[in-house]
Amino acid sequence: MKTDYYELLEVTQTATDTELKKAYRKKALRLHPDKNPDNIEEATKLFNEVRLAYETLSDSNERAWYDSHKFQILMEDGDYDKTDDSNDTPSYYAGTTVYDIQKYMNSDLYSRMDDTIQGFYSVISVLLDKIASEEVSAGVAIP
Repeated sequence: MKTDYYELLEVTQTATDTELKKAYRKKALRLHPDKNPDNIEEATKLFNEVRLAYETLSDSNERAWYDSHKFQILMEDGDYDKTDDSNDTPSYYAGTTVYDIQKYMNSDLYSRMDDTIQGFYSVISVLLDKIASEEVSAGVAIP
């Protein structure tokens, strides 16, 4: 699952440029590959994610776009590797998983209680339709 840039930098959505810069420097120093010689590959990956988060949030146009599309970005499919051994889901299972449902557990979803494309009812209907179609194809009768 993708990480929210604000959570990655450990700042609020109302953080100022100064707060962003301070949080970025703190994280970058801690995650820099030179500071983590035992795990360079993972440190490089995290360092690049933090760098991208800072670059996006420090540019006012990029930040505005990110804020308006954050929910869709965090919901993108393909984030979860179904063959990962660290979960209990068998690799042959192609249905909805806990990780898929967790994407819908976002407070932004509940702030827009309308029928727009980004509203609660439209977004939740996607999840419920997916679950219903999986039950139909599995032979479960829908009352």
